[in-house]
Amino acid sequence: MFANPSDGTRTPYFRGVGNQTIYNTDTLNPLEGINAYNGNTDISDKIKITDYDGYTVDGKNPPAGKYTLKYSVTSDSNEVAYYTRVITVLENKQSINGSDFSMHEGDKQPTVSDFKASATDKNGTPLDVMADFSKVDFKKIGTYDVVLNTIDGQSKTVKLTITENKQSINGSDFSMHIGDKQPTVSDFKASATDKNGTPLDVMADFSKVDFKKIGTYDVVLNTIDGQSKTVKITIKNNKHTGIDHNNNKDKSCLLYTSDAADDRIS
Repeated sequence: MFANPSDGTRTPYFRGVGNQTIYNTDTLNPLEGINAYNGNTDISDKIKITDYDGYTVDGKNPPAGKYTLKYSVTSDSNEVAYYTRVITVLENKQSINGSDFSMHEGDKQPTVSDFKASATDKNGTPLDVMADFSKVDFKKIGTYDVVLNTIDGQSKTVKLTITENKQSINGSDFSMHIGDKQPTVSDFKASATDKNGTPLDVMADFSKVDFKKIGTYDVVLNTIDGQSKTVKITIKNNKHTGIDHNNNKDKSCLLYTSDAADDRIS
């Protein structure tokens, strides 16, 4: 019952905030915002709740649901007034989630998606998540706190671990003669590791090499993770050594791939 205190009535009356909607993570004392008067006299301290309808007495974290609360107040002249209101408690669907993340020194700065970050507001609507990297030194190996946060004040701290980048690719120059079989990566003593130090296969790109022509050429060694190293291959004359059986001395001459098969050493 609501009344005008100036009408001179002796019947007590209520004044309050009326029906309310809150979330189950909120606290709303059921007496908060409810007042009672007898004329101009405040008798709010005489208010009693006669039916909580399952609502929590202290109003802390009430379960989701709709509650009809009933109030009464008795004046000094034993006049009684009654008041009923509804408190609707909605489920708070706020959430913020994220996972720790590891990277290697030299990698590009991670984004919130790398931390598998997600969030929702009280109604369950998705929210954007921001990441605070202010405590991170991306040039230094270590583990750092990263704070994920949302516009509605939610936050979650996750860890960012920066580890040593163990990528490597090695190889040496190689020489061969015209007519030799095409070399393999092992001839260049090629080896490589990924960021974790795990050995990787090495491929060799011979596209710039003419194996039929004397000269020095670039050979590009590369790996599946994008590493590359350029080494040199030198192709030389095919020098053949013969034996003069008459005087048991070596006699050398150069044979080329174009020499006839039945050429003889003179």
